[in-house]
Amino acid sequence: MPRPFILFLLLFLPTLFGSALDSLYAQDKDYHSFTDKKSQTIEAALVAVSMDKSKVTIERKKDGGKFDIPILTLSLNDQQYIKNWLITHPVESAYNIEFSLSKHNTSSERIKRLRGERAITQKFVYEMEFKNLSREILKGATLEYYVITVHGIYVYPDSETGEPIWMGNVPPPKRERKKNPTKFKQPISVKHGKHKLDDLAFNFTASIESEELQLRELILDGGDVFAADKIGGLIARLTDASGQEIGIFRSPDIAVQNMPWLRISQLPPGDPTGVASAPEP
Repeated sequence: MPRPFILFLLLFLPTLFGSALDSLYAQDKDYHSFTDKKSQTIEAALVAVSMDKSKVTIERKKDGGKFDIPILTLSLNDQQYIKNWLITHPVESAYNIEFSLSKHNTSSERIKRLRGERAITQKFVYEMEFKNLSREILKGATLEYYVITVHGIYVYPDSETGEPIWMGNVPPPKRERKKNPTKFKQPISVKHGKHKLDDLAFNFTASIESEELQLRELILDGGDVFAADKIGGLIARLTDASGQEIGIFRSPDIAVQNMPWLRISQLPPGDPTGVASAPEP
């Protein structure tokens, strides 16, 4: 091969390939025509949104130049485009929050029934603590939480006296559950709460108590537990002043470890076991 041709390959092929790769890279980008309030237009790709959602970083299609633009200087259509972009490109939180959870009993009621049975109601609250380990002050944060209770007890009024009757939700034989699994699902209740937090400086802790919860237990004369309610778990979500998610925090209960926030937020609230009449046999 002649030396001049080899020299040509060494000098110009990298440039040719580089241009081709740049062209392919440009085609992969989603370019948008941004217009400011002075009607100036620029064709560029949206690269990033600032943590406080006040600015965007764009990359100009013409020369690849990157620069920041205040979002409020852009047209309303561009602002909506940015909101839609954030759905698939969420801003990662810069906050480092330490979460701890404890349970505190508030009251307990024991009722001795016929045949020596004991009906126990234990009331308690969860205390959630959020410690800010990041240097930035956390301002205007909102806490939202859900607590799931799996019920093993039905309580309904006696048809004659009106006194509450406790009935255990005893699981049927396995073969019956297989025949009709939806019929024998244990009922659940969901408690929901939402709180605004005070500004949280570095190394400071915010403490929030849940709504009061209760667990019921039916104990036989010999001391065996006939039926009982159980806690399914707690999930808490912390968002900043702009609504951006900072983190999702869970109790160690297995039932909520893999449950997405969207799934638990769609569960119906309330207690399905406080029925007005006796459940069907």
